[in-house]
Amino acid sequence: MGTDLKRMILTLAALKCNAINKSLEVDHCGIAVCDRSVCNGNSSCVVISLFLYCCLYLFVRYGGIDLGYLNTKILAKLYFRSYSNLCCEDERLACFCLNNIKAEGETMAALKGYKGVLDMALAHSRMDEKTLEAMWTAIREALPELREYFKAKGRLLGHENGLPFYDLFAPVGQSTRTYTVEEARALLLDLFGKFCPEMGEMMRTAFDEGWIDMFPREGKSGGAFCSGYYAKNISRVMTNFAGSASDVSTLAHELGHAFNNRMLHHKPIMMTETPMPLAETASTFNETLLISQLLKTATPEEELTLLDSCLTEQTQTMVDIYSRFLFEQKVVAAQADHALDVDELKETMLWAQEQSYGDGLDPEYRHPYMWACKSHYYSTGVHFYNFPYAFGGLFARGLYARYEKEGEAFVPVYCDLLSRFGSDTIANVTASVGIDVTTPDFWREAVESVLVQVRRFVELANQETAAK
Repeated sequence: MGTDLKRMILTLAALKCNAINKSLEVDHCGIAVCDRSVCNGNSSCVVISLFLYCCLYLFVRYGGIDLGYLNTKILAKLYFRSYSNLCCEDERLACFCLNNIKAEGETMAALKGYKGVLDMALAHSRMDEKTLEAMWTAIREALPELREYFKAKGRLLGHENGLPFYDLFAPVGQSTRTYTVEEARALLLDLFGKFCPEMGEMMRTAFDEGWIDMFPREGKSGGAFCSGYYAKNISRVMTNFAGSASDVSTLAHELGHAFNNRMLHHKPIMMTETPMPLAETASTFNETLLISQLLKTATPEEELTLLDSCLTEQTQTMVDIYSRFLFEQKVVAAQADHALDVDELKETMLWAQEQSYGDGLDPEYRHPYMWACKSHYYSTGVHFYNFPYAFGGLFARGLYARYEKEGEAFVPVYCDLLSRFGSDTIANVTASVGIDVTTPDFWREAVESVLVQVRRFVELANQETAAK
């Protein structure tokens, strides 16, 4: 596959395009791309740039060559510029669509008896405004320290003015640890079998009875997924396992969904539908338990990589989703007065990113077009799509903090909680096991578990930066 992609890249590089001026070098070490001009807004050039980026990624990902993100910083910056140019070409159309969808949403919410689309979204999630505000309060309080993660990562990657948006997902550290399927299976069965024997047995069944479509192959979609079949008390899991610690974490995540399905098996079918904010609880709890175990035996290099992987995801669900929430809140409120133009939407998005990321992001490389490229904003049936992910990620963290305090005594409480997910409102379900999600205290404890990892990451990152 690497050879075919190399041929494809060289073919694209040979294309005569007046709007693009790049040199590409392909050798046994990989690919170096030198950007000598911006794409000048030419759409065909942007498409070629994006296609090149995808080809390069596939070549690096599947061609057996590990370039490392730090060796492709020019490419990442080029991709970010090209992507922004592509958004710019469609900005007026996206602006028209977004304003009309949000205005229609407000009208439909009023006709259905809701105060607005946020009130309607909360009702669909079986969640109340008091719970949402309690969660945001704990997140807002933690933002100054969360920003230290972005700044430390930026310095590690050679940026002195905060982390550019295009490097948010750049991996750091030098961990080369890989796992075979047999090693991943042994790790998961041992860890989760000790946590909850019933979960361990379910995972053993999943591996032994072919529940898991494990490996990537031609024609198979990317990502991962779990689907439950309640009548048979089984689940089906899709992953694209390639041996990284992240792939092991993905297995744990999807098998967490499978365990949640099993806990709901004895419920009437109408009580198995889990609201979005609770749907990621078991999966994220499994990831948290696995990462905690891996960190115990990690070398400093592995620890840095594991912490960054964990914090990249956690800051997305806390910091980035908070910015998206603030943006949508402003856009929705504006509809009572006027439709926002393109410049107003860009300014609002940059304002929202300032409120959440603050000085953690390089002000020269923020993302004013985030509203134009996130499909969630354009759903006609679901508004404020993202806050359930912030809830799910932090709720699982809060449960894990309780497990660390109570040990084995927490496990039956946890299983009972999972079995109630489709039965009542979120506040009532959590209250049934002694958790009050309507006040900030529970959320502060969950956030603190993230901040502990931030502090350790900053310590390790600063040490590595100083050693360079």
